[in-house]
Amino acid sequence: MANSPRQDESQNENSSGASIHSDSGSQPQEPGDRMLGEFRLLRKLGRGGMAEVYLAEQTSLRRNVAIKILRQDVLDDTDSVLLKRFEQEALAAAGLTHPNIVQVHSVGQQDKIHFIAQEYVRGVNLHEYLTKNGPPDVPVALHIMKQVAAALQAASDAGVVHRDIKPDNIMVNRKGEVKVADFGLAQLTQEGRKVNLTQEGTTMGTPLYMSPEQVHGRKIDHRSDIYSFGVTCYHLLSGEPPFRGETAMSVAIQHVNEDPPLLSQRRPDLPPALCAIVQKMMAKQPEKRYPDAESLLKDLRKLSRVIKDERGTQMISMDHFVTGEKDDEKAHASLIDRLKSLGRVQHVALLSVVCLVIFGLTAAVGWLARPGDPLKDALRNSEASNGPVRSSPEAGS
Repeated sequence: MANSPRQDESQNENSSGASIHSDSGSQPQEPGDRMLGEFRLLRKLGRGGMAEVYLAEQTSLRRNVAIKILRQDVLDDTDSVLLKRFEQEALAAAGLTHPNIVQVHSVGQQDKIHFIAQEYVRGVNLHEYLTKNGPPDVPVALHIMKQVAAALQAASDAGVVHRDIKPDNIMVNRKGEVKVADFGLAQLTQEGRKVNLTQEGTTMGTPLYMSPEQVHGRKIDHRSDIYSFGVTCYHLLSGEPPFRGETAMSVAIQHVNEDPPLLSQRRPDLPPALCAIVQKMMAKQPEKRYPDAESLLKDLRKLSRVIKDERGTQMISMDHFVTGEKDDEKAHASLIDRLKSLGRVQHVALLSVVCLVIFGLTAAVGWLARPGDPLKDALRNSEASNGPVRSSPEAGS
């Protein structure tokens, strides 16, 4: 399965170019010359285990899209499993319309080349972000976690289990919007009937983030995604996954048998409530986790409000999610946005200062505009008309 590609225009690319080979025997064509339906390939964005991803222009709508092309070197005429998974990804994502899920525009085939046209996300994934910046502060982490939880809720409501939630499949664009990508391993339920692409007992997923029931190859539901998301949150907050091992099997066994190191020990500055939320998401037994993403989202929103009230200002800067951008292209928060982000205590303090300033200005204006003394005004007017008053000379001088 292909990892979510880095969809960022500043990344280094393969200097040899990215040629698309067809089985028709024609010469490979470079991006820019190649058309897939109405899509003109511009350049290569990334390559995974199952597919290559290109930046392309949809000529009919004149917009950029990401084209995911099933790799020909991993597909032969007798292997239909990868093709079914590829089609499954399009089917799963196309049925989900949500601002926190990468949207699929169309799926097609040309010259035995199978492709998916999907939303182009200009940004980075969480794995890239953590590699460059390390763990974010609590407000930014909650900002990310709430959006992923919303995406998982939408998927669960549609009967879709992602089965491969991990930092590589969570994208953040220039505006700080989070989008879940890559439904290549998704499990769908259609009209109450589960649609499987693998035989029962087969382990699917990424070992670093895999739920215990996935390791065992058991039947899974949306609570498996919650576990994988909990491991992802642990990685997001601590800077590393809870389990490490020399092999995928050793990591998978730890997910089944070992308790993760306490998140509070790896990062003591985290609120205890946030550590408890992540711990509940990572419970070994599905029934001890959050029953659904909606319940998780409620707790995250509640914690976010509490932290905002306690800390006051909760400015979330997304500058570090933008890579390769010029300074004049970065978005700057307006004064109104900054005022809106102030907490209750800061609002009261700011209002008090404003009132004091207004009171001081009013007092100064009143002092300058006060009425004069009538007696002094009369003497002043008399001197102006008759000259200054002089003392009488002494007699006999």
